[in-house]
Amino acid sequence: MAPLAMKERPGPISFLSRLSTGIKTFILLAVALFPLGLIALFASWDASSNARGERIDEARLITELAARRMTETIERSTLSLRVASTAVDPDAASPGECRELLATLSNIEQAEVRLAIFRRNGELICASNNFPAALRFDAPPGRLAVTQLDSETGTIRIRVNSEDGRTFGLAILPRSTVAERTRPIEQIENYLFTLRQGDTSFLVHPWSSDAPSNPVRSTQQLADGQIEFDAAFEVVPLRTSEWVAIILPLLMWAAGALLGWFAVNRLVLRPLARLQGAVSRFNHDEGDFIVPATRSPAAEIRELGTAFHAVVSDLKANETAMANALGEQARLTREVHHRVKNNLQIVASLLNLHARSAVNADTATAYASIKRRVDALAIVQRNLLGDHGAADGTSLRPIVSELVSTLQQGGPEHVRVSISLDIVDVRVAQEIAVAVCFYLTELVELSFFCAEAVDLSIKLEPIDEECASLTLESEALKAAPDIPAYPRYRRVIEGLARQLRAPVEQNSAETRYEIKIPIL
Repeated sequence: MAPLAMKERPGPISFLSRLSTGIKTFILLAVALFPLGLIALFASWDASSNARGERIDEARLITELAARRMTETIERSTLSLRVASTAVDPDAASPGECRELLATLSNIEQAEVRLAIFRRNGELICASNNFPAALRFDAPPGRLAVTQLDSETGTIRIRVNSEDGRTFGLAILPRSTVAERTRPIEQIENYLFTLRQGDTSFLVHPWSSDAPSNPVRSTQQLADGQIEFDAAFEVVPLRTSEWVAIILPLLMWAAGALLGWFAVNRLVLRPLARLQGAVSRFNHDEGDFIVPATRSPAAEIRELGTAFHAVVSDLKANETAMANALGEQARLTREVHHRVKNNLQIVASLLNLHARSAVNADTATAYASIKRRVDALAIVQRNLLGDHGAADGTSLRPIVSELVSTLQQGGPEHVRVSISLDIVDVRVAQEIAVAVCFYLTELVELSFFCAEAVDLSIKLEPIDEECASLTLESEALKAAPDIPAYPRYRRVIEGLARQLRAPVEQNSAETRYEIKIPIL
């Protein structure tokens, strides 16, 4: 009797059993590794998209810095005009002295600026070189400073009226200055910068090559919103290395499936185990990542180790570059504070020089009033330089103490001033410190005009963790409403109170001024 033959029912398992081990390994690994390869592909695509977004954000930041530099130039020119229009007496100032003042202010600027001072009727008092004699334009009612674009000449024009309305100053930022101050400090491959004001606009920097079809745009406000700075730059496409990072997971998945059982055992698992052990033993602070040696000819595993080594090296290089950049930023910030302090010293020296040569007491008093405000700003600047890098703000107690000492020494000779302090040491933001100094300066100076003997008390005490109470009290301030200049002082004090975001509270006799300030 012949033996019975065993028959197999045809099906998927029977089909796989007839395939070679290599092909079965290929199929199984292809199916097993496909989800991993797909996940790696999505992760690489997301990382590349994030890198592209970071490049776009970096370009936006560069354009914001360019706009900020232009804003600083406009603000410095406006301040120079305000100082000049206030300092020049239209009835007594000589053209020579006026030109010397303009030359000094022009030297302080970091770029070419053309300045001129006019009487209220439009008659020119003095002007710097190359200033167009026929240039005139009016400021809207109620505004002391106005900024305009001139699209024909590609310049920015600034007008500042003096507070007494007897003089006004004009400044011109030439096209070269506008182009230089808006030029990016870091390289952008292809960009377009335009200044707009209403229906007026002019091109500052054109496209360096063909205009892109879908550029990224960014708009910044200059001169308190009077001018718009429009920036457009080309979207950087994905780089070759990023495309490689996206495609690499698919290549690795295909190679793993093709290598079969040999790849699983000797070309994949063993080398991966060695690489995983090296990664686990790697310590970022102890040295470079060392790719483990292997006798396996699996190039993908060696490339993976090399890629990780390259990523670690790039990470270390980026951390070093970031540390150097932060150090350079700190140095530049200190340099800016130092230069501002020097510039304020120059302004104070100029005010002293002109005050000594003043022809009458009113002029000398005006110079002294301006110098007190410059001194207040210089005190804040010195303390900001000393507190540079402090994460918890600026200490207010030394600033107020130095300010009070300076105000006592710089008071009028015929006025006896006595100021008592009761200051709790709190820390505030930089802009709050500046506003507090100007607020105290205005009130102390107002008291100088109220009596020949002034006794002041200044008290600062915390209310809660976010707010403190600043109080100034003097019986001399009872006569403040009778002073002719009181409305001007009142407007300035109310403006500073709005900056501090709190109302000024007074007692019924108007001898006590109290305001709440935010603290850190």
